[in-house]
Amino acid sequence: MTASRRCARTTSIAIGVALCLEARVATADDALFDVGVRLAYARPVGAFDGGTHASDVSFGGIPLALDATVRLTPSASASSWSVGAGIYAAYAPTIPTLCTTASSCISSIGHDTELDLLARIRAPRIAFVIPEAEIGTGWSWSSRALVDQDVTSTRRWSGPVLLRAALVPTFALGARTRLGVVLGGSVGRSTSFTLEAPGIERGGIQGARLHGSAEIGVRLGILLGG
Repeated sequence: MTASRRCARTTSIAIGVALCLEARVATADDALFDVGVRLAYARPVGAFDGGTHASDVSFGGIPLALDATVRLTPSASASSWSVGAGIYAAYAPTIPTLCTTASSCISSIGHDTELDLLARIRAPRIAFVIPEAEIGTGWSWSSRALVDQDVTSTRRWSGPVLLRAALVPTFALGARTRLGVVLGGSVGRSTSFTLEAPGIERGGIQGARLHGSAEIGVRLGILLGG
């Protein structure tokens, strides 16, 4: 085989691979539903109330989240903008700060739960990167416990999520699967508080403040319909 034929064959293979990747991405871009699962690390910021900073009671959380959106715009393509709307639900075990032994730390693991309405915006594809952004609002519930010598005290807060936002650069893994890097966070405000401990039970928020999280994680998406 001559050098020119080898060059032509190599070029043909490269073009074929590029067209295959292009077809996969195009198929994904026209999907009607986008369902995803994600795992992240969330660093707490702000304060739950006038006396409790979020980082005082937790080093952070490990959110496991599910989301699902439906495309609202007409049939999409790799070179067009699209908008979808749906829901986001997350459960995050939180790492306690005030425990003193391994057993008490395990018993003192708290949690954050969040349920949001979510909008997803997809920008025109750049090379093989699909730029996406998310914005949402909803409600959150937080629980922090401290177990010491078989005595348990639990603090609970709840309130609106004023804003959840993220940038999600995404890559096509196949015709209907995507992997995204999630860079974002949330801001909320506590509107209720309860404290439960032996002989103590009280409620009422005092000095409500803004609190939230800064998050980094990964999202695996599956595209359906279209």
